[in-house]
Amino acid sequence: MKKLFASVILVLLTGIFLCACSKKDAGKSLLDEVSGVWRAKTDGAMVSIIYADKKMRLFIGENPVSVTLGEIDDANKTINLNVTTNLGKPGVWTIRQIWDKEHKSFYLQMTLHDGIQDELTFVRKISSDDMNRFANSEAKQTGAIGAAAKSSSEQPQTTASEPPPNPDVSNQNQPSPQANWSPSFDCAKVSNGPERLICSNKELSEADVQLAQAYKAALKNSSNKGTLKQQQAAWLKNERNASSDAESMLRVYKERIAVLSK
Repeated sequence: MKKLFASVILVLLTGIFLCACSKKDAGKSLLDEVSGVWRAKTDGAMVSIIYADKKMRLFIGENPVSVTLGEIDDANKTINLNVTTNLGKPGVWTIRQIWDKEHKSFYLQMTLHDGIQDELTFVRKISSDDMNRFANSEAKQTGAIGAAAKSSSEQPQTTASEPPPNPDVSNQNQPSPQANWSPSFDCAKVSNGPERLICSNKELSEADVQLAQAYKAALKNSSNKGTLKQQQAAWLKNERNASSDAESMLRVYKERIAVLSK
């Protein structure tokens, strides 16, 4: 009787252990399946999701987004990513894997902390070249943050007898504490990948301001404003928002500025 009881306990414990391992493997399988380069349906932005060494990394174009891995729900095929919003508050982005009826292929649904959703379609797996580019992007960002922190620490401190400097209201819409530039739109209200890329890049932000000025002047002098507005909307969708990195986006900005300035 004692031997039978011991055997039953052993079987139960083995079952529990196998179940726990199965859940862990299932979660890892989901992370592996969503890892890759994806294209956003709304604006064509390239989104790279990488899970390696028990760490989740996310890139919009070439720009890293600071995230940490949150809860994984394998039953509902969802992965939560913990982020810090533009207002400095914690938020959650959710990636959901959605299969077709035949269970042959899937796309991803990404829901941001503010409820904005987009569909991501698979482009390709992450390559070694991708990893090298992303590592360089992360190194550049870390260097920029370090330089900004050093510059801030070297600023002279005001004393109690000195009045604080007047705030520079022209920079209230800066995309981050480290940036000292701003595009033609409010970075605190960006809702897509290309705009986030512009807000994180000084050259793109400056080009966006130049484009806004060129477009305003062209619209003022145009005899067919409706056509020009349609052309600008098409450019935003098919050229600017289709750019996968800062270099290609800067090129299409310069080309468009040249066209509008004629």
